Amino acid sequence: MKLTRLLTLLVLIVSIAGAAAPAAAQANNSTPANASTATSSTATPPPTNATTEVVIGPLARVTSWSYADGTFRLTIEAKAPTLLTISESPETQSSGSGTISFTRHRLSRGTNELTVPVSNPGSDATLILSTPGSVNRGEAAFIRHSSGSALVSGPFDGADVRNSALGAALAVALGALYQVVKNRYAVHDGMERVA
Repeated sequence: MKLTRLLTLLVLIVSIAGAAAPAAAQANNSTPANASTATSSTATPPPTNATTEVVIGPLARVTSWSYADGTFRLTIEAKAPTLLTISESPETQSSGSGTISFTRHRLSRGTNELTVPVSNPGSDATLILSTPGSVNRGEAAFIRHSSGSALVSGPFDGADVRNSALGAALAVALGALYQVVKNRYAVHDGMERVA
């Protein structure tokens, strides 16, 4: 009986240590929000926060955006009047070809509010934004809304890792406790105990 208790205690200690290690490792490997690791030839990930500023070109930037009911609502700040080209990125699961449509909007100096309907309002919607200045620099900006169509979708953080590890540790502890109670009180699965 003492061996069972010792094994149960050992399993609990290992489970709790295992729960804390991934969350601590992930927390130590995070980078600051203002650190930029992208070069000019690679795409930076889209903002997950609708208030994140997205620079379109030298004259325009998206200061806030939202997505609801198949429509993007953009707030764009322009330093001078410029032409904004908006195209929707197609959702494809395989290779192929096709055409896309785009719209052009004349931006005036100051704050501009735009409403852009999406042609295929699915779980993922992406807009590609460019101005003549960004095209001259060989760049374009994009805004992506992803609602996560899977049962469990990310991105996951350290708290999620910790909570799942604690849940697994609790399941192991309950299984070990069941075995201890079963052995202690001689509970069996319907078979007769032979001495």
